[in-house]
Amino acid sequence: MVAKRQGVVQIYYGYGKGKTTAALGQAWRAMGRGLRVCFLQFLKPPLQSGEQLNADIFGDRLFLHQYGRDRMAIAKQRGIEKWWEMPLDEDDKAAADEGIARAVQAFDEGYDLVVLDEFLDLVWLGLYTPEEFLEVIKQRPPHVELILTGHELPELLAEHAQLITEMRPIKHPMEQGMGIRTGIDI
Repeated sequence: MVAKRQGVVQIYYGYGKGKTTAALGQAWRAMGRGLRVCFLQFLKPPLQSGEQLNADIFGDRLFLHQYGRDRMAIAKQRGIEKWWEMPLDEDDKAAADEGIARAVQAFDEGYDLVVLDEFLDLVWLGLYTPEEFLEVIKQRPPHVELILTGHELPELLAEHAQLITEMRPIKHPMEQGMGIRTGIDI
């Protein structure tokens, strides 16, 4: 019997562009080698992002789903200009809880790579504690590769990762007045 490979916990964090993109690149590579990927996006609404539009071409090698609400639309309805400053509420927590339950389920479903995109932001924004997330990470079977992304990295979670990459912004087109660009940013 061939032993399964050893998986590690990878973390991509910071305020620069590229966290989700790096995780998607890793997923693409894994699927190219026949691995199955569960890619869960937190705090992101079910929208037509480029990755979602292509998910079907990978068949059962990729499960991709968003666990979030359209906070931009909600903020607009409420007259809030900066949607990212809108406080999270019970509906945001319920969506995140559903995603976390799905992540734990994925550990037992034969996925080789599980990506929890914006997972770290659930702590940063106060929905969970690092200790609660550590309990999720501890449920990962040793052969499953786990990728976490987000803006801030709690020290407790950093201690349990084998690979950490920080994304730092140096220059970005949005600073020059460009908005979100379809096919590049979403």
